[in-house]
Amino acid sequence: MTPTSKIGILGGSFNPPHLGHVGICRYVLEQKKVDEVWVIPCFEHPFDKPLVSFDHRFKMCELTFKEFDDKAVVKDVEKQLGGKSFTLRTVQFLKKENPKLEFFLILGEDAAKEAKTWHQYDKLKKAVSWLIIPRGPESPVPDVSATDIRKILQEGKNVGKYLPQLVYQYIVQNRLY
Repeated sequence: MTPTSKIGILGGSFNPPHLGHVGICRYVLEQKKVDEVWVIPCFEHPFDKPLVSFDHRFKMCELTFKEFDDKAVVKDVEKQLGGKSFTLRTVQFLKKENPKLEFFLILGEDAAKEAKTWHQYDKLKKAVSWLIIPRGPESPVPDVSATDIRKILQEGKNVGKYLPQLVYQYIVQNRLY
């Protein structure tokens, strides 16, 4: 990492992490939009969505992004901060701890649209540059939803085409979802 490295922040519930997340990471790295991606699972969802434990989601993220070696690093920042995970608080913390780095918030188009409902949205827009990734048929990344994956898992159907194999094995082994 150089002192002026561009770091992409890929935050989310990752409940579970899936090939859409992998696609986003690959896209921003291949397009050289950032030098490195920091994957940051939320600790407590700000809208109180039920999640499997942080430790399970963190481990699944490590399995999901290991193919990127040191270009994608899973961070437990929001666990360190504790309580509800607010993106603005995380961004402010990262900028304070790493003043020489340039941060970019990576969001899918769908998340960017709902961001207006987020805690202190106006301050967040000013605090960090945003990289918005298109969703749908024109998207450079797979159109996959964690909600759909959980539903398919609950129905006992195969989700192999949506998840990295190691994550699917982890889910089965730990009887998640």
